[in-house]
Amino acid sequence: MSTCRCLAISWLLILSGSLSQLGVLSANGAAWPTYQQNARRNAYVPELIGDGPLSMLWRYDSASPPQPAWYGPAKWDARSKTRNLHSMRNYDPVFHIVAADGFVYWGSSVDDSVVCADGASGQVRWRFTTDGPVRVPPTIIGDRLYFGSDDGHAYCLNAGDGSLNWRFRPAPADRLFLQNGRFIPFWPIRTGVAVEDNTAYFCASLLPWKKSYLCAVNAVTGKVDGPEHYVHELDDVTMEGPVVVSGKRLIIPQGRVAPTIFSRATGKLQGSLPGGGGSFVVLTPDDMVFHGPGNKSGWIEQTNAETRERVATHKNAIAMVVANGTSYMLSDTALVALGYESRQRKWVIGCDRPQALIVVGNAVIIGGIDHVTAYSSDDGAQLWTQHVDGSAQGLAYADGRLLVSTDRGSIFAFAPRASTTVSDHDVVQDEDGPGGGEPQNAANTLAAAESPEADGLQSVSADDDVALLGQWVFQQPQLTGTLVKDLTGHWPASIEGDVSLERVGSLQALKMDGDSTSALITDDHRQ
Repeated sequence: MSTCRCLAISWLLILSGSLSQLGVLSANGAAWPTYQQNARRNAYVPELIGDGPLSMLWRYDSASPPQPAWYGPAKWDARSKTRNLHSMRNYDPVFHIVAADGFVYWGSSVDDSVVCADGASGQVRWRFTTDGPVRVPPTIIGDRLYFGSDDGHAYCLNAGDGSLNWRFRPAPADRLFLQNGRFIPFWPIRTGVAVEDNTAYFCASLLPWKKSYLCAVNAVTGKVDGPEHYVHELDDVTMEGPVVVSGKRLIIPQGRVAPTIFSRATGKLQGSLPGGGGSFVVLTPDDMVFHGPGNKSGWIEQTNAETRERVATHKNAIAMVVANGTSYMLSDTALVALGYESRQRKWVIGCDRPQALIVVGNAVIIGGIDHVTAYSSDDGAQLWTQHVDGSAQGLAYADGRLLVSTDRGSIFAFAPRASTTVSDHDVVQDEDGPGGGEPQNAANTLAAAESPEADGLQSVSADDDVALLGQWVFQQPQLTGTLVKDLTGHWPASIEGDVSLERVGSLQALKMDGDSTSALITDDHRQ
């Protein structure tokens, strides 16, 4: 029998004005060959976006949503009475995309495979299956594709046909154990594989009381056959999240504790960064490290990689990109542009629960809940918005296409409106997968969200009351059948049945009679 819990259901109506024309994307765009575009994980390409609308080219729907290695943050920190904690291992909530030469690639935590699809149509060209989830996207170097799997192997494939070039397992064969519903070895490879100067870097690690392995192997042969190659055993570390590579260093996230720095040439441990943990790490060209989001309500530390001295702490930040002398910083409620050297604010705009951030030329692109939106890098003015289904936590830009991944297992490709728009054959589904539904463009989304009686309604944000057991914020037009995150607890909710709204002061209330309209919110997902 289901246990009843106290509820506080909040309603949010987003008011939107007219939009400027969407930017024209170059037909011969830059590549996005690895997670966050480059081995420093600074998610920026200089390609300019002009004026012109976007259309959906295609969407891909997985048979099941992603199965992350770790399901979100702790509910709250009882000692400090802090809610709204951030996940320390949020590196695989979606199927992150990489792309080059007209093709897109992603790894799957559902069917343990790496997939190659045509960038123009989304049609799958080949699929390579491993013996465990692939949690970090591949790295593309020329005609080779590199990635790691929870089965404990690093792989190199032919990018054209998916044939195996080599695979490498640093840890000895051992028994498997159950982790998050999957049997895996004690040494999954969850750092991805970064490749620089014909050397592939990765780690096999999970439990701090087990040995971990830091690896640098020949990227062509998959062997330790040169003075720059090594496999080092490490104690008391737990390395998860994409490895960051500079000319002299490797910086590797560790989940709940701060990232660790190693010599790239020798693999020798140089020390840990100050501050808290998290899987977000960015290294700037002048060797400043930004990492977070900390282990409480969120922050990003700025540290000198050479001295490991803290330079600044960016409170409430969850993501950051540095481009053209500006730091673009994302928090749970705002997008801020700061002078990189001066740290003086240039502009700030409000955002409702943003999830991801990249910069493409003159556009700062934000992934949100059921949308992806671009803002001018000059003044923060909104350029355009596009509807997606789910939390858009993966963004990439390649070959003139914006690629968006959501936590529902969907991948969306957008391109200039003059290109072929989505049709029935452009909704690509996994075998036995759910129906993709009709795609929606930005104009349809805005038309559904706007109404004359909406004037004067206020937005709803998370409540800090420690006695509150649950809070859900719904957004038009995705009212029914959408799984919404619990802002104060662990139980996502969805609205089932007919929706009837009634204005109460500056808010909208949802009428629920327990019959025709219900909220599914308990831990066993019953009413």
